[in-house]
Amino acid sequence: MALKIISGCINCGNCRHVCPTDTIHYYDTPDLQHTIDPIGCIDCQLCVDACPVEVIEPDSSYVHDPAELAAAKELAAEVWKERGPTIQTVLKVMRQRNARWAREREDRRDAPDRYRTGKRQP
Repeated sequence: MALKIISGCINCGNCRHVCPTDTIHYYDTPDLQHTIDPIGCIDCQLCVDACPVEVIEPDSSYVHDPAELAAAKELAAEVWKERGPTIQTVLKVMRQRNARWAREREDRRDAPDRYRTGKRQP
């Protein structure tokens, strides 16, 4: 089964940077959202791990042919040998950024007046 990006995407690009098959794309369309090409998606879940807003989920409307999926996973394994250490480093940095982003988001919820007005409170 492939994955899909649902509404709520903040277009941070984390998913696109970790995808070993380069099947996540960003199109300058009215909805301005990243999309996953279901044909190339091998359901590795790296994008799910990288997403700070948790908007990537299984796409039950697309089921891979088992032979095609096996071939795609073999190709991804070759890519992983080449790009795996880089992807792991990127994921580590993204997890740190995502945690910082979540803390900042909570801070904004705790102090809405300061952020709503754009003025610093004394």
